Amino acid sequence: MTLELKISILSAIAALGSAYWAWNSARTARRALALTEEDAISKREALKGDLINSLRWQRDDCEYISLSCSYTNSSSYPTTIERIELVVHGFDLAGAGSQLRQSPEYEQPDRSDFSLLVLPLNLPARVTSSGWITFRLPKSWITRYLIDK
Repeated sequence: MTLELKISILSAIAALGSAYWAWNSARTARRALALTEEDAISKREALKGDLINSLRWQRDDCEYISLSCSYTNSSSYPTTIERIELVVHGFDLAGAGSQLRQSPEYEQPDRSDFSLLVLPLNLPARVTSSGWITFRLPKSWITRYLIDK
């Protein structure tokens, strides 16, 4: 075997090794890109709220509505619910509409074992939290308007 043949064989082996290394690097980069895309998609997943039950009750000449809610953070990152607002639409007998916006209050019916949702509600990644939220409805508004939604 001549020296030129030995050098050619070594060069061919080095070229095959380089080709394998490049193929392996490309495969690893494709996997890393797929993981990054999956992570980016999971960051943008939505916060989902579900109404489970509701209860209307009175205390001291005030009318309250308590809503049992469940909030699910589908994202791979934690999130916080800082504010919840109840928007009530109503109409009087003449057909004129009105809208009422109320923030939650930390009241619960007598003799109840409600677990209240306390704001701000911190939701870790991929976690569901549920509990009751109570809103006070002004008596003057309820007696004047029929609740539409």
